[in-house]
Amino acid sequence: MLKIKDNVDLKKLEKFGFGYREDTGKWSWNYSLFEYIFICSWNRKIEMESLCGKAGSVLIDLYEANLVEKVEG
Repeated sequence: MLKIKDNVDLKKLEKFGFGYREDTGKWSWNYSLFEYIFICSWNRKIEMESLCGKAGSVLIDLYEANLVEKVEG
């Protein structure tokens, strides 16, 4: 499972097109109804759905910016 590192200010996600949703408490990036990335603000875990590959590109950008780490379940 992937998550945003604990030492990262989640406001940095705005540079990658994410917005904070107060109704869910998650940071979200949406390309379409079937392509999105959510990042839970309470545990920083990444939820993703992608059919076209654009979300994958955003995830790679986050990884290259050294914001993502792999954790167990």
